[in-house]
Amino acid sequence: MKILTAKKALVVAVASLVAGGAFAAFPGVNLDSPGTPPTYASELDYSSGISNGANQLDLETKLGFGVSASQNRYIRLELTNAKFAAAFDPTLVSSVDGLANVVVSQGGAAGQNYVILQITSGGAGNSETDTVFLGLPAAGITIDSTASNVTVSYQLHETAVSAVAGATGSSLLYKNSGVAIVKFAKALSASFTKNSSYADVAAVPAFSQFDSATPWVASLGTVTFGIADVLNAAGGNVAKTDLVDTAADKNVLTVGGSSADFSSTIQMYLSSAADCSLVDVVGSVAGDFKSAAFDVASAIPLNTGASPSTWTVCYQVAAAAPTNPEIAVQQTNAAIDYTEAATALAVPDVSGTAFGEFLHNGTELQGPWFTTNANYVSRFVLTSQYTQDADYKATLITEDGNTCTTPGSAATGTLKAGKQLIVSAADICAGFSANTRAAVVFTVSAPNDTIQGVYNVVNPTTGSISVSSLLRRGTN
Repeated sequence: MKILTAKKALVVAVASLVAGGAFAAFPGVNLDSPGTPPTYASELDYSSGISNGANQLDLETKLGFGVSASQNRYIRLELTNAKFAAAFDPTLVSSVDGLANVVVSQGGAAGQNYVILQITSGGAGNSETDTVFLGLPAAGITIDSTASNVTVSYQLHETAVSAVAGATGSSLLYKNSGVAIVKFAKALSASFTKNSSYADVAAVPAFSQFDSATPWVASLGTVTFGIADVLNAAGGNVAKTDLVDTAADKNVLTVGGSSADFSSTIQMYLSSAADCSLVDVVGSVAGDFKSAAFDVASAIPLNTGASPSTWTVCYQVAAAAPTNPEIAVQQTNAAIDYTEAATALAVPDVSGTAFGEFLHNGTELQGPWFTTNANYVSRFVLTSQYTQDADYKATLITEDGNTCTTPGSAATGTLKAGKQLIVSAADICAGFSANTRAAVVFTVSAPNDTIQGVYNVVNPTTGSISVSSLLRRGTN
């Protein structure tokens, strides 16, 4: 007695049910009406094969041309971007009208991408619309590249010579080419939302706390991890452990940048709470305070069934105290470096992405141009309506190749409460390496609506006077 494997029994059973008029859900791909093929994670290594254990890669197609009883025809089945993981088994081929015999004429070995089958029609022959079932090996197929889909071409030929020639065969009777049977999509995703937080001028010392309901902590933004609903090589839902090595410090989120200055923090951490009320993953701040690193293995969802997880990057400073340092104005970037699991081929890292920033809620006034030319009287006028004395700092923006070689005595100073201050341009910079001109930004430790400023230039020879308002950040 011939014993059928479970896979052979399934193919025969489906063919029998269709022939008998009963409904049978074909688990594979119908080449005449393909629908959406199964989608696999593009990050994984499929060199050992995508399993066909669930018969999801089996094929169904119309024969394509009628064949009289006991006649031979040739089917050429060809894969693009894939190869058979095991030898093609002709006993997995059947049809509704019935086939008297099926043999492999050429190809079909493990590692080959095509097979030519000689089929012999049954006693009643086979119609053009006869449904043919082509079962692929249970071991499935190996993949050349996840950059493109796996497609299949089905051809029916009258002669073996024509089948060997393929699509150009002179006796090609029917073909159905380029049908996708496997798709690939990225499984692991990470997205960032940046946030702007303000250090508070009213804190003591100024800018040592944040302007918020919880002034000792602020958010730089969020990172959201997700795993898409795609498959692994075994045909199951992909999991985190399929994608990344979950050992300590193997998957690292780095937040920092050239303007970053984390010297005022006592702790940076990831929080599953939007308000930073939970400390979940404590980060490591670099010795130069330019970056912080977070182990994000636990932040990635376990599998496709888990919802995307969002984590807030939190920056904590000390409770209010007179000796606390100033929170620096800074912009940051975020990047993620993954370490692949043994089953993964390449999980793309996330390169530097614009992330959160810290600003001061004091006053920032910009003079886009000033000169220290000796032929002019050049000065800035700052006016305060604030109830406290306010420190200021003048920062220069120069042309490429030009620098301030001699900083002036008034590059920093104090604007008295309710007073006016005249600052000579030459007292901001007493000497340049090239042209005697630049732009200047005044940062004043006072609320934005209490400080005004103008730039004043006088030509002593002609008596002409020019006055222009300093530009306020975000309003010009």
